[in-house]
Amino acid sequence: LSKSKFKKIINDGSRYKYIRTFMNLAAFMLLRHNLPSDGTTDFSSRIHKNDFNDMVIAAQASYVDFLITEDKTLISICKELKKRDVLSFKTIQIENFINSLI
Repeated sequence: LSKSKFKKIINDGSRYKYIRTFMNLAAFMLLRHNLPSDGTTDFSSRIHKNDFNDMVIAAQASYVDFLITEDKTLISICKELKKRDVLSFKTIQIENFINSLI
């Protein structure tokens, strides 16, 4: 991957949504596992066998408006990244999503 192509992927928010979302989730999870907790977040610092699968699923949500899940850790991570204007979708639990439709 050339340096110019890499810069294009990083800087173009309208394209490469999956790659950008996956990279941000991967970076966040890497930091989460390697930095000491400050006690203000509810993120588990343990590596979980499903972390990679969570990143793949959440990255696919970059093409829709909502990621609907019951995984509280994934919801917390996505909400944190959404606050930082890194993710384009809203993460919500199934019950809350259904209630929002009623």
